[in-house]
Amino acid sequence: MGLVWIVGKIVVIALALVGAVSLVPYLVLYLAPKGATKAAFGGDVSVHFIPSPNASMKAALVYYTGGGAISPYCSIVVSILPDTGSETEAQDKKFIVFTGGCEGFTVRNGVMLNSPIVEWRSNTELKITSSINSTMLMPATVTMKKRDASGRVTVQYEAHE
Repeated sequence: MGLVWIVGKIVVIALALVGAVSLVPYLVLYLAPKGATKAAFGGDVSVHFIPSPNASMKAALVYYTGGGAISPYCSIVVSILPDTGSETEAQDKKFIVFTGGCEGFTVRNGVMLNSPIVEWRSNTELKITSSINSTMLMPATVTMKKRDASGRVTVQYEAHE
């Protein structure tokens, strides 16, 4: 009985450690201040710019990924910057107009597009279309601003599967 009890305790402790390691990245991201760069926690950052029609502004899609196979995470922010804006400025919370998780739209015609889709409608109007597929099982947290930091660009949103 003593040996079974010791082995049982070791198994419980091992499972508790695996659970704790799996939760740490989520807790760090949850407790981090808004606008914090997840790269500081060991993840990767990639930035993709989409210029406005007259190239005076640009939208930046900033992807934060990491966590590995045990506890992966992916989040995205969309920022609106002047044409001279840098990758570092794209991560500055004053320029961010949208934050959310990385996900895909429902497959249509054999293709699944990534969310969000960002498109300039004019030099002063940006449309962000995001997927709500992940909300089937649990709620998702997103943040949206109606205008950019300069006040010149209006942002429109659309959400669908």
